[in-house]
Amino acid sequence: MYKKICSLIFLSFMVCSLSCYCQGGDLLIQQYDKGPELDRDYSRWYLRIGPQLNLINTNLRTTSPKISLGGIIELEYRLSKTIGLLGGAQYTPIIYSYPLDNFIGNDRLKFISYPLIRKDQLKYISYPLMLRLQPTDKLSFGLAIVYQVFINGDKHRTSNIFNPINGGIVSNFNPKGAEIVSFEYTVSGTKYYLNYRWDKGNDEVKVTNPYAEGIFKNSFGMIAQVGFHISKRIIICGNFRWVRRSSPSLQLQTNNTSGFQLGIVYRILKTKPRP
Repeated sequence: MYKKICSLIFLSFMVCSLSCYCQGGDLLIQQYDKGPELDRDYSRWYLRIGPQLNLINTNLRTTSPKISLGGIIELEYRLSKTIGLLGGAQYTPIIYSYPLDNFIGNDRLKFISYPLIRKDQLKYISYPLMLRLQPTDKLSFGLAIVYQVFINGDKHRTSNIFNPINGGIVSNFNPKGAEIVSFEYTVSGTKYYLNYRWDKGNDEVKVTNPYAEGIFKNSFGMIAQVGFHISKRIIICGNFRWVRRSSPSLQLQTNNTSGFQLGIVYRILKTKPRP
């Protein structure tokens, strides 16, 4: 019994000593502008907008991705100072190219051949729902599910090399309007004057056709994000995203894509800090 009373007296003495020695939160704030109370202030809602670069490819081995410019608008609700729930929308154009076999124009004359490069340009609106964790003031991590809505898509056929064949000569190659080019073709002393509905620009021949409905469809996917908070208003975000949806086995196009995104968002609005 005596030992228990002595132990209790000693423990009480140690607690009192530590209480006298340690400084409270209010005193820390007064002396150093630091303390637990300062870290409890944060806003519940944030609204940000900004541009985003996309480098997204299909799961086909023959395609090569091209950089495209999109945009972001995001609304964040802070569950706590370090955890946020984000929604919003992204404009996500996806561009990739793939080669085709050489094409010989005008089978009757056999006057010209050129290698074809086809480029698909697809436009989507993406709706992510992300959980973001911000362990430090400068770094955050996010994981999201995303629903990708297909808007429209075009297929572009381009070439920058013209090769006359069968000893022919191509001359006076000139654009006439937005979609028509004319040129002269001479073979075996005979000259032909030809008009074709092509769009010539930057030394390329371009033919653009929209994709029919039903080829590309809405799809679901995931986004993994790393964010660098370079200031209280500006965040640089790097994403890896992938979406999946099955396509008919005989269809050449695919709805499966994956790739990288680099965006920068600027905070344009926040609510009053929460005490």
